[in-house]
Order: sequence, then C-alpha cells, then structure tokens
Amino acid sequence: MSRTLFFLVTAAIALTPVLPARAAAQSKPRVAVLSFEYEGVRSSAAAALKADQDVGAGIADLLIQELVAGGHFTMVERTRLDAVLKEQNFSNSDRADATTAARIGRVLGVAAIVVGSVTQFAVQETTGGGGSLGRFTRGVLSGVQQNNSKAVVAVHARLVNTSTGEIMTAATATGEATGTSTSVSATTVLAPVDMKSSAFGSSVVGTAITKAVQSVAEHLNGFGVKMAAARTEYSGLIADVSGRTLILNVGRNAGVQVGDRVEITRVVRSITDPQDKTKVLKTITETVATAQITEIDDVSATAVLIGDAQLKVGDAIKRAP
Repeated sequence: MSRTLFFLVTAAIALTPVLPARAAAQSKPRVAVLSFEYEGVRSSAAAALKADQDVGAGIADLLIQELVAGGHFTMVERTRLDAVLKEQNFSNSDRADATTAARIGRVLGVAAIVVGSVTQFAVQETTGGGGSLGRFTRGVLSGVQQNNSKAVVAVHARLVNTSTGEIMTAATATGEATGTSTSVSATTVLAPVDMKSSAFGSSVVGTAITKAVQSVAEHLNGFGVKMAAARTEYSGLIADVSGRTLILNVGRNAGVQVGDRVEITRVVRSITDPQDKTKVLKTITETVATAQITEIDDVSATAVLIGDAQLKVGDAIKRAP
C-alpha cells in the first residue's frame, strides 16, 4: 500500500461519525412487553398444540426478540417483569387493560408498555384426498398419508404511555402459513411449547405466528424511531431528597418521560472577575450521580438514585445524553 493511500484510509477511519450513532443509541425509549391475553383462543390453541399452553407469553417473548433486533427500544428483561407482576399481585386477566398496564410500567420505570391479545389461533389438517379431518390436531395419524396443514394466527398490540395511560399506537396483524407432510409434523410441537426454538419456528403454526409478530414489530419499531426523535432536553433542580428517592421540579410539561436517566451536578466553585467580584466569569460543576425517572406529573418527577451519593436540595439535574 502506498503512503498516500495509507494516509487517505487512515483519515477516512478517523472521520467516521461514531458519536452520533452512540448518542442515538442512548436516546432509545425504555419499553416492556406484557404477556398477550389469549383467553378467547385458549381452547383452539390447546387443541392445536394438544396441551394448554400460555401462548400469550410465548408471543410476547417473540415480540421482544423482534424489538431487540430492531434496535429502537431498550427492553426490560422478562425476569424483571415477572418479579414486578408477582410483587404487585397483578392478575393475568388485567394484563390487556391499558390503565393497569400503565401502572405496571410506572413500577418498572419504563416510558411505554406493550399490551396485546391473540384474537385468532387456528390450525387445520386436510388429507391428501381433500377430505377435512374436521379437527385441530398435532398427533401422527394412523397409517401414512399426505396431509395439508394450514395455520392462521392473528394478534393485536397496543403501545401504552405509562405516564398518561394513553394508547400511543396500535397494530393488528394476521399470519398465515401452509405446508404438506406425510404426517401432521408440520404443526407438531411437544409440550411445553418453546416458541423461540427453531423446530417450532419452522413448523406451519410457528411460521404463521412469526409472520404476525414480525408485522406488529415492524409497526412498533417504526413508531420507536418517532418516540426517540420526539424526546427533548430538559434541566431542573432537586426539590426533595428522601433516602434514594428524589423529587425534581420538572415534569411532563418540560418533556420528562418515565424511564429517563438524569445526570445530577453540583457547583464546586465559581470564578469571579478580579475587578468586579459580583461578576461570575465561570461556574465549575461536577457530575455527582445519576438517577432514573420512575414517575411524573405535569410539574414534577420522582427519580431513584443509581449508585451511592450524598445529594441535597438544589443540586442540578439534566437529562442524560
């Protein structure tokens, strides 16, 4: 490689815009996904899978995978979500309710929470001769015969603002898949269902679910871009300190969102003009801690301290980059 070419390559690498990408990653809204409600299709799902499975939880897990891959949200881990649901004694019957979801989201410290329902879950087998088996099944039929399998899965999802309980956006999607086999193995899974497994994903019913989930994820990821772009910078002061809980003098009206991280700074010294001691030339500050917003109203916010620090009323805060 010539010296000139080496210089040009080195310069190009040095000028690569790394910082804007890093800043964009840090501004991703924090979101949780609740298990989908599926009571309306429970019997048909159980018949198709030959077991009473929580297909709502499985679909939620698949959606989390797709949203993580999309890269527009910071996702709450399932273990953390399950722990909060247990602590707060939220029942499965409440999980599709936007108001309840918003309460769960505030406990988790997220900006938004996804709730949804499975509205259709059907798997049908027909024989090679065209006769319908007239049932939902997963078992291997007696004798060897050609079977045509068809699965239809429909889901509806809503993204709920945890501060207001408002539905920010919603998506409905239907996934369909067909296949042919010498048994019903195209739709066969063994209990308990692992919807994230490659074996299930390649089945007819797994393909139908994946199509529906990917369609919903595409919509939510697109909205996530808008959410990140809409976030605003803000600053304020700590109005109260109680242990690790902080009350800030800025809230929803200033653009604060649940799940935001804030930097806490303190003035360590001020430099004054030697000729005019009342004129401050420069204020030196230092970052003493960070905190996460857990609850907001129009004019104030509650935050929880991250790490250890001695904070006091009057310390300044600003949204972390």
